[in-house]
Amino acid sequence: MKKSLIVIILFLVSIQIVVSEQIDNIVLLDTSESMFPYYSGTIDFLLEEIVNEQLQSGDTFHLLSFNDFPEYEISRTIRGEIEIQEIFKRILLLQPFGKYTDLISAFSFLYEYTEKLQLNSIKKIIILTDGIHDPPPGSPYPASPDNNKNIIKISENMRRQGWDVTLVQFPIVNSSNNESNTTNNIGSNTETGVTKENVSQGENNLFPLIAETLDKTVIPFENGNESISHDMTGSPEIIYPDDLGSVGKKFSAVFKIVNHSKDSVLLKLTGINSNDGKLFNELIDIKLNPGETKSLKLILSLPDSTEKGSYNTPVELQFNDSYRAYPRKGYIKYFYDPDLSSEREVINSRLILYIIIGLVLLIALFYILLNIIKGFKYSKSSFEKPSAVKHGNLKEDAFGTPKRRKKHYDNLKQGKKGQIAIEMIVKNQNRQIGHRNIHFIGESHPRSVGGAGSEYFLIFIIATGKRIGEIVMENGIVSFIPREKEFFPQLTGNTLKDCLSVPIKVVNKNGIETSIVFNEWISPVERLNRIMHLLDKKGIPDFRY
Repeated sequence: MKKSLIVIILFLVSIQIVVSEQIDNIVLLDTSESMFPYYSGTIDFLLEEIVNEQLQSGDTFHLLSFNDFPEYEISRTIRGEIEIQEIFKRILLLQPFGKYTDLISAFSFLYEYTEKLQLNSIKKIIILTDGIHDPPPGSPYPASPDNNKNIIKISENMRRQGWDVTLVQFPIVNSSNNESNTTNNIGSNTETGVTKENVSQGENNLFPLIAETLDKTVIPFENGNESISHDMTGSPEIIYPDDLGSVGKKFSAVFKIVNHSKDSVLLKLTGINSNDGKLFNELIDIKLNPGETKSLKLILSLPDSTEKGSYNTPVELQFNDSYRAYPRKGYIKYFYDPDLSSEREVINSRLILYIIIGLVLLIALFYILLNIIKGFKYSKSSFEKPSAVKHGNLKEDAFGTPKRRKKHYDNLKQGKKGQIAIEMIVKNQNRQIGHRNIHFIGESHPRSVGGAGSEYFLIFIIATGKRIGEIVMENGIVSFIPREKEFFPQLTGNTLKDCLSVPIKVVNKNGIETSIVFNEWISPVERLNRIMHLLDKKGIPDFRY
């Protein structure tokens, strides 16, 4: 019975996780006559690019339209090519023949429709219109001073729901239905009869008020803006390399990534595929600041079966992240010459890498040897000099007698099975005190932490009690227990579990503060041994220098 209950709970949790990652993409499209100049491929292209590049399996696409009144057009959850084709067919049937534009009714319909969608999905809304409210006779929202109140109320509800809303405004075209639009929107644009500045004119233009209420920036549509879909979605843009010329089996190619968002973006490139297999198979983190364009130089490798000749190879970039950079599919053009020295660039880059690694290893070895020498000198002097060394207001007696210090050192060399050596590092406190703050801990054997008189971990940089806390290991997890909580103002619980590498603030009764950190201790000899074997295993070392 218990096992069945656990399985049911895990199943429900898994469903919750899947649902929470689903995305509802809702497009509200103006189909009034004023949008006619932009339907000859422009809007069709924008929607096609969004559907092709943004939607992934499990996402749902919703299309709503409005002119005299709002209408539901289509809703499809993407499973494969069939759903995408159904969406395209419906988009092509739309025509801008509406005589009026009831924008407030459309916003109200949009809010009610989106509110009824599944609760845990991410809502991404795109609104395409000129922003003019020109309602038909009999509309529930006729032209009146109450228009502003109505649109503010609906927009505030959207913002309160936390929906991601994108506003794309097309230039305002002269309308025969509203003379005020004609008089207020006379311009010089040869295509629309208006200038870009006309977008913000006209008393019935509600977009500025909508944008202010939603705290969004209106994206003005401009002919020739090839990145308009990236501006709408906020997704990074991928620019593929030009003709690479003659290449060998391994060659470099530069891809550009453009961040059109106002936020920083972190992409994780996992590989580049072609029809013949993987051309690139490494994990690379790509961080982009707002508006930044970054060039990414990658070493690609052609399959062994590639024959000499010209190629225009279709490739697809693979990412493991929530930022849907696109176009993920593109082409790279080159002439493959198997006799060309393809290793030239790779060898140069590897040579530089090896030089850097060598310098890092030399510096690390020098640092470790220097600390070993200092440690030997200090441990020797600490056993020979029983007193006469002061640290602040504490004398050397605070570190214990020579016999006790030697016992610490002997115990450090004789760790028992299941024990680990822990070092306590105190901010601004001298670490060159032999092995005074390094001790083995085992299961359920706490070690004291405190000031003068502490048997194990010692804080002498500030005055504290001799047992203000304990460090203990339970089931392999090292935890810190504050015994006198007034010294640890940031710790609210009785135990700080898994406390390794976590800074712990310590404040004494006089308001003087420091911090302590517990780390697993590795002997200098073992560290040196691991440094010498760094070249045997690629990747980041699992220990500190």
